[in-house]
Amino acid sequence: LIMLFSFNTKNNIPVYTLEGKIFTENQTAEFKAEVENKISEGFNRFVFDLSKITFVNSAGLNFLLSVLTKVRLAEGDVMICSVPEQMRKLLVITKLESFFPIAANADLAIAQMNK
Repeated sequence: LIMLFSFNTKNNIPVYTLEGKIFTENQTAEFKAEVENKISEGFNRFVFDLSKITFVNSAGLNFLLSVLTKVRLAEGDVMICSVPEQMRKLLVITKLESFFPIAANADLAIAQMNK
């Protein structure tokens, strides 16, 4: 099963809703290419809505870290929102919650990024 994603723009910030399971590099290649395309178009702030993620493991966290690194190298940032409880626990256990700004939902994430 491939990780699915949908896209819209709010206040000139790409908002991606990720859906399904994130547990292999192959599943995330299309999304990673999408973000790289947006960076090349000049975007450097992104919101990832994780409300529809049903499972994530260490490979999924590695994918999120690699995307975050690419965006920060472009002098931007990624904010994640609507983080499912299982993923929130994994972020805490791995001490990665401090790497990702987290908001309750996409609207709050955008408001925070526009400060």
